[in-house]
Amino acid sequence: MYAARRVVACVEQVLYRMFENLSVIGMDAMTAGDVVKGVASFVVVLAGSTLIGLVLGLLGSATTRFTHHARLTEPLLLYCVSYLAFVAAELFHLSGILAYVTRPPSRHQQLSAYNQSVFSLVRRLST
Repeated sequence: MYAARRVVACVEQVLYRMFENLSVIGMDAMTAGDVVKGVASFVVVLAGSTLIGLVLGLLGSATTRFTHHARLTEPLLLYCVSYLAFVAAELFHLSGILAYVTRPPSRHQQLSAYNQSVFSLVRRLST
């Protein structure tokens, strides 16, 4: 339920940017082409941000399978990949928040017991 609210907030932010750009044009000078461009940019931002989040999230999840022996590397890698999804989306002028939110859940079950406690502690501190 909480994740759904975060996605809705991200979509609201993207829609706000689109309507803000359309308001600069003004109602008198706005054409149907401007509205189509606005809707197309909305779809591109949503699809691009989601794709970046999914790809980098899956990459991070796949790499945690090979890091069981490194106790500190696992949680650090998961947080770095999450931040990388945010930065990569922002680099392409997409929604970094949406890329972060739509990334798949980390493979928390594959982490060692020590790293699960570190991961949950950092998560609690960050919220």
